[in-house]
Amino acid sequence: MNFRYKLISKDGIFQQANLIKTKDNISPWLYDKIVSNKLYNYVAWANKIDTYIDFAKKALKSAQGLILDIPCGPASFTYKLYAQTKHAPVILSDLSLASLQYARKRILAINPQTNVMFIRQNAYDLVFEDNTIDTILSQGILHILTKPSVFINEVQRVLRPQGKAYFSTLVNDRKISALFLKLLHKLGHIAKPLSSKQIENFFAQSKLKIISSYRIGGMLYIIVQKSKNKKSIT
Repeated sequence: MNFRYKLISKDGIFQQANLIKTKDNISPWLYDKIVSNKLYNYVAWANKIDTYIDFAKKALKSAQGLILDIPCGPASFTYKLYAQTKHAPVILSDLSLASLQYARKRILAINPQTNVMFIRQNAYDLVFEDNTIDTILSQGILHILTKPSVFINEVQRVLRPQGKAYFSTLVNDRKISALFLKLLHKLGHIAKPLSSKQIENFFAQSKLKIISSYRIGGMLYIIVQKSKNKKSIT
């Protein structure tokens, strides 16, 4: 496939040639242990691990062409799915090189022949040409970004006409979850906490039509579809 930028490859991971180095606030191993903890997810977000996995399965099942997972993180809930998938190429992407290395290692440990590509890139400036990705899975990024609308614009740009994107994001509608989000925001791990309605409004202002939106505890799940019009958001 064609890319907007020159990519360089090192140890099986591609990245934009001019991408600046970043430092992780937490190691992928520790992050994985926290977000995969059943008790933490039950208390903080009132969600089950299987719910996250099933949402990812739904995205994979609907896809007909290229699949992009951004941000993939250490692939906490998806590494087994990607190791076993026989689908078209799956692209795992994140800004964290350490997370990509961790995800790649655990996926290839299960299946060295899996059809997965790893790209380090900035979510605000994706490397893909317009109208090239069939399906995007984006779990846990909107509550991190200070400018979620910029990322949503990029998703709209790279999706093919009638392509779908699957988002899950933490919201402050649930009282206990709101307290956890307030603490994470104070510690600098996430952006200002938002409600389900505020997240939905970002999409209402785009050319991505919401075809499904539901909340489980402190997690909002949104599925959107790009219109037939190929024009990007300006």
